[in-house]
Amino acid sequence: MEPTDKPRTRSRSPEHSSRRRDRDDAGQISQEDYFRLNAPFRLWLRKEKDRYFDEMSSDKAHRYFKSF
Repeated sequence: MEPTDKPRTRSRSPEHSSRRRDRDDAGQISQEDYFRLNAPFRLWLRKEKDRYFDEMSSDKAHRYFKSF
């Protein structure tokens, strides 16, 4: 096999995997989860705080996310 014929593989770096595992084990939500948890956050915001995500600034939404 020539160097250009090597099969390509992708894998996650061990650092990335361990960070995700640590966060999942802790069970705490961080600011890094803001986009991943957008749908449940929007629902919580509407039901618990009687607010619409689309009607607030990004700064205000991030402040509410801290208490989510």
